[in-house]
Amino acid sequence: MADIIIEPRRRGRGVASRALSRFSFTTRETVDLMMAWVGLSAAYMLTFGTALFVFPLSVLGRFPLFMAVSGLTFIAHELGHKFTGQHFGLEAHFKANGLMILIGLAIAWSGFLFFAPGAVVIESMASRKQMGTTAMAGPLSNITFSLAMIPLVFLFPYFEFVHLCLRVNAWLALFNMIPAGVFDGRKIFLWNKVAFGCIITSAGVLVWASYMLLLFW
Repeated sequence: MADIIIEPRRRGRGVASRALSRFSFTTRETVDLMMAWVGLSAAYMLTFGTALFVFPLSVLGRFPLFMAVSGLTFIAHELGHKFTGQHFGLEAHFKANGLMILIGLAIAWSGFLFFAPGAVVIESMASRKQMGTTAMAGPLSNITFSLAMIPLVFLFPYFEFVHLCLRVNAWLALFNMIPAGVFDGRKIFLWNKVAFGCIITSAGVLVWASYMLLLFW
């Protein structure tokens, strides 16, 4: 999945522009988010492989479900980064990566979902605490949605959307806690190891719970 990227500030964007950009979206950013959202939903669908050709109407009919699930996983994750960064007064906006979207779609044909359609770009100087907190907001948003699905699993045990949201949000939070490379986990680990331990443990328990709850139905 996408993560946070630090880039040099572009010319012509000063304090006034940063103030105006808080909790707002540019037209380009909105287009990039939509492109990444649709691409991720299509990748979910492509993981069905040959079933897409054998039962095309059945699989294509699930596309709205994939859109809804990816909206509550990917979009929530990225907006968590964006709004937290903007809360600190940082220039934070989502930028799609067209090449990675195409690569993710190609990989999805194998039945494996690995999708990094873009990242929240930070164009301001940030402290380690600011970066760690901004990085933490992504997995925390997924953990929050995953936790919210648990009581709904008991209320609506045969509603596939609820089970998928629980499992996918938990997996996305856990995957992004890898403490290396550009993953959220590295920034969180460098900032606060206690926070890192709490989040990765919570995500791991939720992944386990998402499969255990399936055994009841």
